[in-house]
Formats: sequence, C-alpha cells, structure tokens
Amino acid sequence: MDENRQQRLVDVVVPELGLPGWPVRLVSWLVETGRPVLAGDPVAELLVADALVDVPAPVNGRLAERIAAEGETVAAHAVIGRLEADS
Repeated sequence: MDENRQQRLVDVVVPELGLPGWPVRLVSWLVETGRPVLAGDPVAELLVADALVDVPAPVNGRLAERIAAEGETVAAHAVIGRLEADS
C-alpha cells in the first residue's frame, strides 16, 4: 500500500453502546469493499441485547478493508474496517 493511500485510511470503529459486558456481534456488512459511502451512512450492522445497531461511516470515502468478519464478536472501540477517505 502506498504511503499516500495509507495516510487517507480512516478506521471504522464499534461505537460505545452503553452496555458494558454485553456481547456485540457483527451481523452484516452493508457496503461492499470498494463502494463509495458518505459520512454517516451505515456501513455495518451490529447485534447487542437483541437490538440491531448501525455503524456509521466516519468520513466520505470508499470501504477499503473489512477487518472483522460477519458473525464475529467484537468489543466497543474495536476497529472493524477501514475507509479510504476522499481527498
């Protein structure tokens, strides 16, 4: 990966859900790798305490990498993916 592209990568992070100790599962990715997104668009869906929660894109850009897999248990503040931010 070139240095300029690496500098534009922004982490997609599991939000603090206010339920410490509850397991959080990545149910699905809502965006395919390489697809454009706008800041605030949902990119992934989590399940916690029988509720579905969207994970929003932090910036405008493209989904560059999925780090966590669908069905995986993740923690609050975990990096589950990366966006390549628009310049």
